[in-house]
Formats: sequence, C-alpha cells, structure tokens
Amino acid sequence: MDAQAGFIITNADVYAFEIVVPYVEWITHIMSWVNLITFGICFLVVLHSKMPIIIRRALEDAEDKAEEA
Repeated sequence: MDAQAGFIITNADVYAFEIVVPYVEWITHIMSWVNLITFGICFLVVLHSKMPIIIRRALEDAEDKAEEA
C-alpha cells in the first residue's frame, strides 16, 4: 500500500492491472489489425470499382484538350 502517494491499492486494483489489462491490450491490438485489414480491403474494392471511371474521364479530358488545340 502506498499511502504517501495519496491512494491505496487494493487487491481488486492489483487483479485488474496484472490480469485484466494485458488481455484488454492484446484484444485491442488484434482488433486494430483486423480494422486495418478491413479498411485495406475496402480501399482496394473502391479503387477497383472507381479506377476505370477515373481513367476514362482523364482520357476524355485529354481528348477534349487535344481537339481544342
């Protein structure tokens, strides 16, 4: 117990910090990787579906500029 620090550490606090917190950190780490993979897949899907439209518009703009010149 650390009375000089202004708080008392109980057995529940020790249990929480030694047993619960490592599991929460591990789960958070795994969830962040799953989230990164999910957003990466979403990015690739959007890129795959929108890229032909973007390229077509760029080519049409280039053709319009070539016709004007």
